[in-house]
Amino acid sequence: MHRALAQRPSALARARAALLVGAWLLAGACVPAPPPDPFEHPAMTEEERQAARKERLRKAMERDSTDPWPHYDMAKLLEAEGDLDGAVTEYGECMHRLPPRSATRPALDLGKLHQRRGNGEAAARLFTEVLDTFPADTARFRTNPDYREAALGLAHELRERGTPAAARELEALEARYRLDFGGPPAPWGQRPPWVPAPDERPGTDGKPGAPARPPGPASSGDEAPGPASSGGEAPGPAESGGEAEPSAPAPRGADPDAPAPAGGEAPGGG
Repeated sequence: MHRALAQRPSALARARAALLVGAWLLAGACVPAPPPDPFEHPAMTEEERQAARKERLRKAMERDSTDPWPHYDMAKLLEAEGDLDGAVTEYGECMHRLPPRSATRPALDLGKLHQRRGNGEAAARLFTEVLDTFPADTARFRTNPDYREAALGLAHELRERGTPAAARELEALEARYRLDFGGPPAPWGQRPPWVPAPDERPGTDGKPGAPARPPGPASSGDEAPGPASSGGEAPGPAESGGEAEPSAPAPRGADPDAPAPAGGEAPGGG
């Protein structure tokens, strides 16, 4: 009898647990399933998915005109499609909506795009903006890869100038790349992976064929760099203020206080 009494609480506990599980399953069965993701519908073509993504981003821009990240995502979509002029505009719209030097990824991606198109002066300004973005935690200089990539992009432009002033700046930049950003030695001195060969630079339609940018003048080199060369487009709206962003995603970019994600996606890393 004592044994039966001792076993009774455990039997009650099991019965209670069974009732709770049954109630949970019943409640779950009454919850309607979420609607299918329109971007994953098997019947949609890739063009239809792209159009749906753009429409979703446009609606997000209408809901909150101050949110920078729908513009960043739109820029990535347009760049992937080869609409480089549209991408420059959307990167600029994103940067205008960010606090000055608060995120690194949008400026980095816009700098890469200008560099791919041979617009070196605009690219150098944007890479410098990334490097001038100071995170609250200096450890982020090493954990956020945007700083290393911006240093590699700026180094390429300094080598292209070929002036004594550029050589001095390049030497200081290399020390910062290695010591502050923890950059590996292998990529230094090589063409960045996003920079095409001179005869492969994309035109405004994203296709190869833009003429190569001539090397900078071999002058004494102490003058400040001039405006964007006559072969490239004028800086997009993002650059007109000089200050713009630093990155974050926030999953889309990388802010100075968080390691990059995806960029970019997010939108991703500054």
